[in-house]
Amino acid sequence: MIPDASVRAFGNDHRFSGELTMRKQAYDAALWILRLSGLMKREADRSRGRATILAYHGVTERPLGELDSPVLHLPLAVFRRHMALLADRFHVVPLMQLVRLIRAGEAIPPRTVVITFDDGYRNNITCALPVLRQLGLTACLFFTAGLVGTQEILWPDVIRRALRLLPLPFSAPLDGETVTVDASNVRAITRRLKQLPSEVREGFVAAVRDQLPRDLAPGESAIASAEEVRIWHQAGMEVGSHSLTHPILSRLSGEALERELFESKRILEGIVGEPVRLLAYPNGRRADYSPAVLEVAERAGYEAAVTTLEDQVRAECPLLELPRHMPDESVLRVEAMASGWEARVQAAFRRGA
Repeated sequence: MIPDASVRAFGNDHRFSGELTMRKQAYDAALWILRLSGLMKREADRSRGRATILAYHGVTERPLGELDSPVLHLPLAVFRRHMALLADRFHVVPLMQLVRLIRAGEAIPPRTVVITFDDGYRNNITCALPVLRQLGLTACLFFTAGLVGTQEILWPDVIRRALRLLPLPFSAPLDGETVTVDASNVRAITRRLKQLPSEVREGFVAAVRDQLPRDLAPGESAIASAEEVRIWHQAGMEVGSHSLTHPILSRLSGEALERELFESKRILEGIVGEPVRLLAYPNGRRADYSPAVLEVAERAGYEAAVTTLEDQVRAECPLLELPRHMPDESVLRVEAMASGWEARVQAAFRRGA
């Protein structure tokens, strides 16, 4: 999962909302100046040796306010504008093609972009796939394999659904105490849950799920079925693993870690009928994977893995730690990411913070 769209460009500094708003306005103004001056285009033209991987989650035709986790989904019309920009001005390639270029020591062509999606939401097949096919683009979708073909939804979506539908605040037992959740603390509680052992987190989520109506459909939080995974793959798109159950992998060891990476790969390979070589770490920050995770990933047969560390890919990047940028609704910001200016402006703001 990723930070709120309003702060993606600046990391996770939530200390002062007024300061954040001012920084965001200055950031957007800087991007407009770069674009209007032609510097953004020039940077893209000379970006040989660098590539940008974009990380999306879901694409929807429904109003975002009706969704469990609206920050994870783009309106279809916005996504179409993103893709039209990439098709018109950039060179979109499969992730494995980029991996093979790096492994062979070949230069990455200018304007190279890779499109990825995390989690495996069904709306990627129903909404995003037609746009990709129409524009002749390719993408990789990382599926949470243990949820494929079930009516279960990701545990953060369960928490957000409860926030949307239950009387607030709601409570559930967690690690020997009763935790109360409302809009003011849900992000902090979600962060805490990510760091807990899977069985502790699952107990809390189950207690929350029991308070929700039994007959609720998964809606836009639905994960794809096996047939939908095949539709995606048969359309020429890449299939990757996002683990089995979406835990923080660095919190696991031994059999539990191996099960997440080996079993998810086995399930997806059984669906598509060919090797699954690509992995996306759940959450994907540096603390969320470890040397032990990298070792198991390599032993399981993954040739490359992506993080959520925001930077461009260069030849020296470890193939099991590829960075990605996470777009919000701004088409201008997507252009800045793909051209290479996003990382530059982010670095400048961090130095001035």
